[in-house]
Amino acid sequence: MILSKVGNSIGYFARVDVELQTCNISENNIGIKLSRYDTKLKHTILAYLNSNYGNILILRRRSGNAQPKLNVDDVCYIPIPSFSDDFCSVVSKLIIESDRCIQEATSIYCNSEILLLSALNYQPVVQTQGYSEKSFSASFGATGRLDAEYYQPKYDELFRRLSALPTKRLKSIVNITKSIEPGSEYYGDAGIPFVRVSDVSKDGINTPSIRIPKTTVPSIENLYPKKDTILFSKDGSVGIAYKVEDNMEAVTSSALLHLTVKDAAEMLPDYLTIVLNSPIVQMQAERDASGAIIQHWKPSEIEAVQIPVLDMDIQQEIAEKVQQSFSLRRQSKQLLENAKYAVEMAIEQGEDKAIKWLQEQCDHR
Repeated sequence: MILSKVGNSIGYFARVDVELQTCNISENNIGIKLSRYDTKLKHTILAYLNSNYGNILILRRRSGNAQPKLNVDDVCYIPIPSFSDDFCSVVSKLIIESDRCIQEATSIYCNSEILLLSALNYQPVVQTQGYSEKSFSASFGATGRLDAEYYQPKYDELFRRLSALPTKRLKSIVNITKSIEPGSEYYGDAGIPFVRVSDVSKDGINTPSIRIPKTTVPSIENLYPKKDTILFSKDGSVGIAYKVEDNMEAVTSSALLHLTVKDAAEMLPDYLTIVLNSPIVQMQAERDASGAIIQHWKPSEIEAVQIPVLDMDIQQEIAEKVQQSFSLRRQSKQLLENAKYAVEMAIEQGEDKAIKWLQEQCDHR
């Protein structure tokens, strides 16, 4: 298991999976290895440490104000309850089923990406040797860019291939709005979750570590992302797209644009999201945001991004796979939440009641 010991992420435990066993742990993390290696026990202890009880006990040990930290020795003083083998077996099954859901979700999403590129007959663009010759008036005069990276031959090849496909500019497909950047003086532990680029991936949104007051701006609820809004990053890690599955009570930073599809009969939000995360758009992001220490993708450049438009039946097939993938991710997350709650219930009311509650949850599925 790994525990972060510095910053706002203190208190979050993660399990090292098989494929990561050869990795190194940075100095800002603590590695924990059980003296008695038992998968069932390991799963149950992980659920306990990520529960409210484990989180409170860890946070109680942290020190520092501006930059909270956790000493390695402090972790040794966290009490671990003694659970029965029967209870550990029940909790472990939840963890294993959660892992299976994630693996299946990843596989289905990968298949949707393959289907997209196959339907577009798109092959990866490989960087070729040589150079691209441009005239000053036709290149700098039109783009204002003098950095050599912008004119690499691979980008010429990309747009040559796109010219053979039915495409539309992103601006004609979506409405684009921005949120706010209140400043660090508003950051705190209470209030409305504040979602930054680092909290977002194509797979979902991590629980934000920062919150801002509801009074930061008037009518702040107007900034909440609505269902089917696509969050799209323009600063830092540019070009990350995630479609909001339900209305959110949160505020995003101004580095995340809000894209709203104008006509779902022409383009489905799930289809557009997977296109935005595809190599076709990622290369356009790479070209536009190159030549800077901190990447920034101008909204005017984002508006001009070329989006391939497939027939609606193919869009629907791709969208259904994406939705199935996210459904499995939600199921996986719920199983982990059930495991944590069962541990808390076992501590408060006994293992028998916790096992009975888990059985009821299974019956309702």
